[in-house]
Amino acid sequence: MKILIAIAWVLVALDGIVLLVALFARNMGDDAAGRGVGTTIGAIGLSVVAVAAAALYFSARAHSWVGVGLAGAFLALPLLFLFGTAGTSALQELHYRISAGRTGRYQDSQQRELAAAIRTGNLERMRSILAQKPNLAGRDPIGYDLLSYAVMTVQQNNGSVEAVRMLLDAGFDPNQSRTPADLNLVNDLAYTSDPKVKEIYRLLLEHHADPNVLHRQTQRLPLGVAEDLDLVKLLVAHGADVNWSGAGGTPLIHAILTSHWDIAIYLLGHGANPALADKEGTTPASALERFQKDDGSLPEGAQRVKAALETH
Repeated sequence: MKILIAIAWVLVALDGIVLLVALFARNMGDDAAGRGVGTTIGAIGLSVVAVAAAALYFSARAHSWVGVGLAGAFLALPLLFLFGTAGTSALQELHYRISAGRTGRYQDSQQRELAAAIRTGNLERMRSILAQKPNLAGRDPIGYDLLSYAVMTVQQNNGSVEAVRMLLDAGFDPNQSRTPADLNLVNDLAYTSDPKVKEIYRLLLEHHADPNVLHRQTQRLPLGVAEDLDLVKLLVAHGADVNWSGAGGTPLIHAILTSHWDIAIYLLGHGANPALADKEGTTPASALERFQKDDGSLPEGAQRVKAALETH
């Protein structure tokens, strides 16, 4: 009991110091609004601390474990409010550093060497290791296989697209590659507009990655979420279904609803059904109506899609 009471009074002192600083300091802003925030936080906090301190005093005199515990919990609130975000950020940074230290630490020695070569961009070393026909099937402690690891380094702007090409040429099946979240790369990269990642996308499809694989979580196909015209063209050229996007939708309606007019027109020119509705009964024509202005006209892009719908 004495230790608990002592801790609670230490919290009273810490709360008082912190809240007095908030009450009188100007570092919440040089304008009246900024200083007002500090004053408000300080005044409310000191009121809470005063009530909790009184409860602590009487609970201690009554030797009430429950009262002392509740008072201590209330006294911890101001500190949690003021420093909770900083503590969370510190924990996230620690988790990131631990994860970074485990990334690429494959059990197989050749796979570790390959990961090191990928990370440093040492393509000659990669060629030397791949010439030995190593086992490419394995995951590091984070969950990266070698191909998804190579892709990740490119996404972080310190990797080489050529490393991805070399792994695919060495026989790594892109349909077997997964991210740590257990996502197929074709799904995981379908949202990109980064030129280097789009080049990886092209390599994956050229090495027979399935363009019609469902996203494990969203149950959407890549063409149903892609919002980059180059990516859409790649998918269609490699056999993506232009009339089904998974989860009861269609790529054409998705393109219209997200105002990607050039993608909508491209899809119409490559076999998309202009009358096909999604699971909610929305058709391409009714999707366009959502963009209609008060005078009945449509934005220029939507007008071009309407003309394409009528043509097809």
